[in-house]
Amino acid sequence: MRTSARRWITAVLAAALTLAPVLSAHASPARAAATPEASAAATWMAGQLVDGAIPGFANPDWGLTIDTEWALIATEADPAVIRSVVKAVSEHVPDYAGPGWYPDPDARIAGATAKILLAAVTAGQDYRDFGGRNMRQETLNLIAGPDAGVEDGRLRDFGTGNDDTNIFSQSLAVMGLARAGGVPENAVNFLIRQQCSDGYFRMFYNDRLTCDEAKGAPDGDGTAMAVQALMTAQNYGIGGVDDEILKGLTYLTSVQKPDGSFGGGVTTEGANANSTGLIAQTLAGGGRTAAADKAKEWVSGLQLTAGNAGAAAAHVGAIAYNPDSLVDAQTNGIDLGIDQWRRATPQAVFALAPVPFADLSWTDPNPPTEDPTPTVTVTATVTATSTVTTTGRPTSTPTVTKTLPGKAPTTIVGPTGVRTSMQVPPPLPRATTTRTRTVVVVPTVPALPRPTTAITATPSPTTATTQPSTPAVVGADSDDTAAYLQKRLTGGNHLEVDRDGEKYVDYDATVDLGLALRQAGKLPGTVGAIASLMSQPDAVAAYAHGVPYEQPNARYAGPLAKLTLLLTLSTKDAVGNDLAGELAQRTQPDGRITDESKSGDQSNISSQAYGVLALVASGRAEEAKRAVDALLRQQCGDGSFPAQFGPAEQRCQTGDIASTAIAVQALNAVRPGSEPTAPTTTVRKAVKALTDRQDADGAWKSGWQQDGQPSIPATSAAMVALRSVGMETGDANTRLKSSIVADGGLPIRPGGASDQAASTAALPAMAGTSLLTIDTDVLARGVTAPFPEEKAPDTTNQAAVSDSDLGPWPLWAGFAILLVIGGAALGWLMTRRSSARRAAGR
Repeated sequence: MRTSARRWITAVLAAALTLAPVLSAHASPARAAATPEASAAATWMAGQLVDGAIPGFANPDWGLTIDTEWALIATEADPAVIRSVVKAVSEHVPDYAGPGWYPDPDARIAGATAKILLAAVTAGQDYRDFGGRNMRQETLNLIAGPDAGVEDGRLRDFGTGNDDTNIFSQSLAVMGLARAGGVPENAVNFLIRQQCSDGYFRMFYNDRLTCDEAKGAPDGDGTAMAVQALMTAQNYGIGGVDDEILKGLTYLTSVQKPDGSFGGGVTTEGANANSTGLIAQTLAGGGRTAAADKAKEWVSGLQLTAGNAGAAAAHVGAIAYNPDSLVDAQTNGIDLGIDQWRRATPQAVFALAPVPFADLSWTDPNPPTEDPTPTVTVTATVTATSTVTTTGRPTSTPTVTKTLPGKAPTTIVGPTGVRTSMQVPPPLPRATTTRTRTVVVVPTVPALPRPTTAITATPSPTTATTQPSTPAVVGADSDDTAAYLQKRLTGGNHLEVDRDGEKYVDYDATVDLGLALRQAGKLPGTVGAIASLMSQPDAVAAYAHGVPYEQPNARYAGPLAKLTLLLTLSTKDAVGNDLAGELAQRTQPDGRITDESKSGDQSNISSQAYGVLALVASGRAEEAKRAVDALLRQQCGDGSFPAQFGPAEQRCQTGDIASTAIAVQALNAVRPGSEPTAPTTTVRKAVKALTDRQDADGAWKSGWQQDGQPSIPATSAAMVALRSVGMETGDANTRLKSSIVADGGLPIRPGGASDQAASTAALPAMAGTSLLTIDTDVLARGVTAPFPEEKAPDTTNQAAVSDSDLGPWPLWAGFAILLVIGGAALGWLMTRRSSARRAAGR
């Protein structure tokens, strides 16, 4: 079992779920569309619902209803159907999680509570007020503390007279909490105690022993859930679980039957669709695609189709539990045994649509609201970027008028001349959904999810594209990538995305592109056009204030910071200065730069680092110093930075590449001619954390999310950080340029199709620049490698530094010599026996 020192997880209570996530502002480039088989299963499952729930023997089966919700999301079912299920679950939280029929009004069923939390998260709902309860807090309340001894970290029932929790309960809690702001480290530790050395997890653990001590029986279903829980926790900031994940995946592949099927646990050892679907979902999430594909083939053979249904023709799309059930249904129909089919299909469908729980997310395209459908007036052309900074979601597609109040259409200078402003789609709403698993340039921005792409993460490689391996182009360079990105712009000044046939402006991706072009020194006319658009009042309101979806005083830290940077670096000083003032007001006494939003504070390490850069660039020295101190308190033991904020006293051991990369620039940023704010030691440690993770080919990998393969976004982020301190990145640069494909773009990982976000991240990296090395009079780098030596800093309010950073070695060597001499002299004054006894007592 890993010690607690190996892992640290953020416990940011305010982190509103992420679409981050994504279908949110951070949504990954769309996953592959649902297959006909998956869609047929979705249609059948939808037909089984009664008032949004799956019937049980007497009352609705809410656990099975949530399983069906997840299956409908994975298969991209009709939003109206998913909406009905989410609504039904939210209205019956007490019936499922407790008290239910228990006499104690405070009784809580732990597994059900955790399952509702994850259901709310995956459905993009406010988990802090779902069914009238704060499901995150409800789940945290059921996790045992240190006084529970060996059960410290266990999710436990309360007030029920018995504790029936198992590995499913614990796994659901870990996944739900990880995606809802952070999971306590003891909950992850307890989960790992249930893994045996052979790699599998046991289902039950009331014996207060570890899996090995108890010689626990293997359970395929439980192992699949636990491995997914660890992968989800890792994706949201937990480190040190690679071995456990690898062992679990290896065990699962080892027990796959020759026909591709899997058995479950002690009472479900035979091949069945439930276990096969759940395990296929896990294997796909862990990159074991060959095994997942074999499982898919087996499950596909159990599905009722128009050609094989026989007597069960009314149930086309349903999936049988096993081959015997299929044959029986074809002969006798399934009406009498329909409960088995209702239970088999929701889990089996994950073999056909293997979206792991770490990525499973949905955003309601037409969420219910008491407010009337807004009419949005957008100035000229509105630009967007990957993530939307609006916290709410539009009630429906808003009517958009493009002219500013009291003004004629604006004329904007574009790269090819003058272009009259045109009608632009509305901004994407800032939703609360899930984060994609592949960390990118901007690793988990404050859960600013948007219905299209994630602001802090890139999509899983398995969902990023369905195209075959794309050959790179020999001799291509950053100019080709700049041209590729320019072609993606609408009107020469903003990026748009398509959601359910409607166009939306992607402000976050637009701003990211503007910053990337400015850093790379490419297409200054396009940079000017983007900055002109983003300086318009309506664009500022939509991107940084969440109009029209937000409360009147809403302010988003990450967008404010990035927009301030873009405008300050693009001669839009007046607007940039106003935004810098708003950013300064969001800088708290402890240095945290936080959101003001009806969805709560979703700020994170990336938004904090961008905030530091923006405050420095705008001359806000006092606020910048406080913000740097808050950032330093989050530095991990190895010098890296995590994606999310966590309690300073719970020091993380390792962080992620993207957060560390932008933090390096923030820590080293100064106004030209000024002294550095952060101690050189902290910059040095962060840089070393990055270089330690570079592979022999010059690239960086982003972990399980990338199957251990090189990641273009991660490599690009690290390269820009190293350039910001004057280090060379020759091998990595060659690696990036060799990945450029025919259209000039770069994929998320070598061999894939071009990706807009990855290409944006790679542009300044290939140009060998950074925010601190471009030609500007507002930002410069404080120190340059090789770093100068310095005295040990006062770390009262900062991250700890390693022993090697505490001072020059001659001083310590001299002190050691004095100790030796003193010890020798002392020896003359004592007897050998006395000395020995004293030495033993030290």
